Amino acid sequence: AIGACLVTRGWSRNGLAREERGRTETYSPACGAHLARSATPRLQDLVHLSGLDVIAYDPSAEALAEQLLAPVALDAFFAECLYRATEPRALHITRAGAVGHFSQLLDLDLVERVVARGVTVRSPEVRPPRNHLDISLLTRVLMDGEMKTGKYGQPDVALGVEEVWAKFGEGFTILINDVDQRDGRVAALCESLEAELRLPVNANFYATVEGTQGFEAHFDQMDVLVLQLEGEKEWTVYDPFLPLPDTERKFAPSAALLASVPSVQVTLTPGSLLFLPRGFAHEAATSNGSQHSSHLTLGILSKDALWLGLVHAAINVAAGQRAAAAAGSPDRQLSGGLSWAPVLR
Repeated sequence: AIGACLVTRGWSRNGLAREERGRTETYSPACGAHLARSATPRLQDLVHLSGLDVIAYDPSAEALAEQLLAPVALDAFFAECLYRATEPRALHITRAGAVGHFSQLLDLDLVERVVARGVTVRSPEVRPPRNHLDISLLTRVLMDGEMKTGKYGQPDVALGVEEVWAKFGEGFTILINDVDQRDGRVAALCESLEAELRLPVNANFYATVEGTQGFEAHFDQMDVLVLQLEGEKEWTVYDPFLPLPDTERKFAPSAALLASVPSVQVTLTPGSLLFLPRGFAHEAATSNGSQHSSHLTLGILSKDALWLGLVHAAINVAAGQRAAAAAGSPDRQLSGGLSWAPVLR
């Protein structure tokens, strides 16, 4: 229904840039028994905690990470979800009567501040945000028989406030990258999480109007915490295709693949939180009857702290060193070991 709505509104490829995702591997329903619906999905481990009445999030208070996950204790989140011994576990928290739970954290005013002033918390410089880099306007378009993500306009050009709001009203999703660099309250929250997790954390902001969807179904190579700020959004979460995927194994799942694996529906209301470990494919649309939806996604870059990330970094550094040496001495056979200083730095 959402796809049909996009087509009937006349949205096409005109003015849109394709959101490229490499298909490094080909999957189909016949790839293996793990795709059968009778298989036991990791989705059965998704924990739902509902009807919880907690104190609203206060960015001026201490213990921001604890506030974010309350009433789930940080130690419990680490043990049962993020660092679970077998496989990471998804978590869904809904909070009773929490329409304004995150009202002091962030709202649509962020769009005005970023677009009009290019606001940052790290630098006094004021400059317009760059399209496709700082801010993107997204919608789904029909390409090669499938609904894919398209980006409005040309990259690295400035967008005006009126233009952004006009496209938002037409159904485009507003994406603002690196909100932890643009808002002091979000920066403080990310720093609090980093202190507890000992992992890098970044933040992106999304806003979508009623009945529309910006992103195609996809999975991330990072763990994510989704904070529903305003409105309602309907999420479809799919059983993972790959165990703990990294950037090199990112691909856009086809409609046939998505139809072949188990999925669950999750509704995020204001104050709700959804934790998805990397590899859990998902897509989301603003609910009908909800004027708009806005949420903040916190990305937890756990790969960099694992042996997997260290080995990948070592290989990349070694390849770079050898390429540089080969460029300087094309006739000399390369030898010698890897310098670990760039990796450990």
